[in-house]
Amino acid sequence: MQKLRKANWFYRWADRVRGLQLMHEAMQHLRQQKLSRAMNQWDQSVMHGHELRERRMALAATEQWVSGARASAFQQWGDLAYARSLSKKAASFRQRRDRRRRLDRLRLWKVRAVEQREQRDRMRRARQLAGKRDKKSDFRNWAASSKWRTHSLRVLNRAFTIKRTSLRKAAFQQWRAALASGKDRVALMKKAVGAFRKRGLVAAWNAWDARRSKRDAHRTKMRQVFKHMIHRKLALGWQGWRALCGDRQAARGVARRALTDLINRGLARGWTAWEWFVVERKAKLEPMSKALGHLKNRKLSLGWGAWIELAAERTEFLRLLRKGMGFMVNRKLVIGFGAWSAVSQLRESRTADPMSRALRHLVHRHLSHGWTAWHSRWAAIKGKRDSMRKSLSHLINRGLSRCFGAWSEMAAERAELMRKLRKGLSRMINRKLALGSRKGSLRGSSCARRGQRIQ
Repeated sequence: MQKLRKANWFYRWADRVRGLQLMHEAMQHLRQQKLSRAMNQWDQSVMHGHELRERRMALAATEQWVSGARASAFQQWGDLAYARSLSKKAASFRQRRDRRRRLDRLRLWKVRAVEQREQRDRMRRARQLAGKRDKKSDFRNWAASSKWRTHSLRVLNRAFTIKRTSLRKAAFQQWRAALASGKDRVALMKKAVGAFRKRGLVAAWNAWDARRSKRDAHRTKMRQVFKHMIHRKLALGWQGWRALCGDRQAARGVARRALTDLINRGLARGWTAWEWFVVERKAKLEPMSKALGHLKNRKLSLGWGAWIELAAERTEFLRLLRKGMGFMVNRKLVIGFGAWSAVSQLRESRTADPMSRALRHLVHRHLSHGWTAWHSRWAAIKGKRDSMRKSLSHLINRGLSRCFGAWSEMAAERAELMRKLRKGLSRMINRKLALGSRKGSLRGSSCARRGQRIQ
């Protein structure tokens, strides 16, 4: 009300001031009529241009205001819809929580009613037995029952509090998850709207990013290649050392496994036997399970087999149709290919016959002698060039050649040592078999000597 009164008073005061201004302007116009007319004409021309400009600006401002009002209204509507959905979810969650609480209270009331009934039964029995027992036993019974009742009530209260706290915690977690999902959804919507508005820029940015990543990958590859070319000796040495380390690790692994098998012979034998047993059992159970599955699902198995046969027949029929269609479409090519294959088979049969080859060599003996001489000379020149290239490469890369020779000798010695170690380990593991074979060989040699002596 006070605001309305102030507004009315302000409007009255403004009208009075406007009337006084108009009276003052009219008095000035009466005093200077010529100047007033000229001023009015000039003012009307200027005001006409100002009015047009102001109208345009007003229209633009109105359009901007309407679009901004629509955007703000749409945003407010989205926020209101999201708030309403959250309120609905919260109301449903509160209803479920209240329902759970009522159910928990009803269950607790039932438990307490049952306990009170049992307690009344005990008290009635205690009153019935009061005449037969003394006061001490009655007091002990009552103390035990009261203790049990207090303990049960304490347990029930604790369970109820745990249940209530768990419900509160679950409700808070659900509310927090819903809030986070809502925020993420709003952020995704804003991001999608921005990408849709600036889809041309987004497409250009994605293309530029892909091109830049490809260029960076190509540059890294070229940089690695240049490094290998500049430091090729180091690269070759590194690769050789890496291969040597790999071989050494493999040999160490083999030796370690052999040593563990030697130390734990019983476990190794048991493990080997168990592994063979598992493999054999699996190999036996797989066909049995397959046969059992076919037996259980006989109709499905028959249908599957018939479908496979039908599919195979259909594919074969389609292949034949396709082949026939290809022959029909490419008749001239088929005729030419058939003639060429017949001529090539005839030529192969002629070249396979040694008599025909010998006859051709005899007829064209000069060409044969020239070809043989040229081929032998070409083979000799090629062997010389290969040996020269090999010696030149050794001469250019003397250090690498020496390293490779030393490494090959070391690798051969190491392979021989590993072979001997493996042989010794196998004999140590299977020493009974080795002793038996040695005794058998000694007995065979002694029997042979005895036979020679007898003869």
